[in-house]
Amino acid sequence: MPRHRAALLACALAIAGGAIAAASPASATGPDGAELMAVPPASRSAQAPQQERIATKVKIGGGLDCKTVRARLTEYAARGVKRAMCATYHEGAAAAATVSAASVPGLWCSSLAPGYWWITRTEGCVHGGRITAIAYDADTGEELGRAEFSVASLVELAAGPSTDVVETAEVQMTSGTGLLAAPVLTHSARCTAPCQTYDGVGFTSTMTTGEVEGSYFSYLDNPGADKHSFETEHKFSVGIPEVGSLPSVTVMGPSTIRCDGLVGNRSGCVFPAFTPELVLPVAVYRAAAVNIRFAQGYLPDQWGYAQPLTRQASTSQQEANRNAICRDGTFFPIAEVVDDSCDEFAFAASRQSGGELGLTGSACAEIVPVETEPGTWGIWAFRYTGAERCVRAHVPLAENSAVGTALSNFTQKERILDEDPYTVYAP
Repeated sequence: MPRHRAALLACALAIAGGAIAAASPASATGPDGAELMAVPPASRSAQAPQQERIATKVKIGGGLDCKTVRARLTEYAARGVKRAMCATYHEGAAAAATVSAASVPGLWCSSLAPGYWWITRTEGCVHGGRITAIAYDADTGEELGRAEFSVASLVELAAGPSTDVVETAEVQMTSGTGLLAAPVLTHSARCTAPCQTYDGVGFTSTMTTGEVEGSYFSYLDNPGADKHSFETEHKFSVGIPEVGSLPSVTVMGPSTIRCDGLVGNRSGCVFPAFTPELVLPVAVYRAAAVNIRFAQGYLPDQWGYAQPLTRQASTSQQEANRNAICRDGTFFPIAEVVDDSCDEFAFAASRQSGGELGLTGSACAEIVPVETEPGTWGIWAFRYTGAERCVRAHVPLAENSAVGTALSNFTQKERILDEDPYTVYAP
């Protein structure tokens, strides 16, 4: 074993909550006398639906939001306007208490805060979004009628092999009074260029309290060998014959949608605002996963957990990163690891690789994950101060390669483009 790898008194460095792995006397001390470090606990998974605020737009030609209309009633009366109508969308605590999901199969967000869009990488979901329409007497300011509607919707993206985007929605009238006891509601939707709305089934219906109407929309984008970004939007218009105006509120879709033909051999679409997570269980990826646990528990950057990794799509730069960290002339295979290979983290295919940080392998921590007994792991540390920004581990080649394959599959499945962020979880 080359003597430049200083053995460390490392056991005292275990992070809070980490227990020293049980070890047999034969494995308690590694090459050069390196003592056994504890494997840190797995960093908490961050993979959960992400909340998105809902942007709304008021179409000036078809009415105004209710706050504006109330403030302008005197102005309307002076112009001879007798009745004015408005429409407003509410989210969060102001959203409707009624959750109507009967005709939206697979609506998974009903236990989350109402009125917001919730997104994963390929789905957007909202329930309980409340639309209020009010009719006023412009002279007196009296409320002549009010209608409340609850909105639920599920947007599903095809991550491949197609770029179809489909949406199923429903609107339930939850209450109505006065002139708005039985209003006419129109629901339509569209996607912005370069996307096309190629199959839209909205509705125009006279509604009463408790009534539910459903909508279905399909959107299509053809990015070819490029990438396109677009949004969806819904327009809700409310009217009554006595007033003759149609106030409307336009509710934006869950988030910007991106379709591309740049990953793998098929096109697909995702919500790029959602950061996906690569899961690499220790039980499957063994020493290579322990290496990630070490980096996230002991090194200051905590790549993939406290800070996301971002993809480096250039294969030539990936190779340069590997050369800088694993082929700088200072990594030597050891007999204690069968078919030993250099496993670096952050990944060579990320922009957080030590190579892209201007480092070489001799500046990284260097460790040997060791299974002290079946299912129990420890870490021999050859070089570790706690300040390193990268790590290279002695890992059997098959386990090292398995993580590379998992990263490649994940990149294609989640459509991770160059510079896209993602997290890593090694339970």
